[in-house]
Amino acid sequence: MQGLSVRNAAALAREGWDDRLGRPCLIAGAVSLWLTVTLVDPSFLALAGTAAWLLRWRHANRPPIEVEDDF
Repeated sequence: MQGLSVRNAAALAREGWDDRLGRPCLIAGAVSLWLTVTLVDPSFLALAGTAAWLLRWRHANRPPIEVEDDF
């Protein structure tokens, strides 16, 4: 497994954003972290943790990408 770096994190975020099922998880995680910080209420961290777990599961179990050959 590669170490976490800015490039690796950006690539993972981009991959999650391009995934139709990963995008809502990214949005829910970002909103829950924002609510945790602004309302100083750690109960929203459960939603952020769930969204992170779902993104990790989706990354590990996503179907192969189908590439169309136009040549």
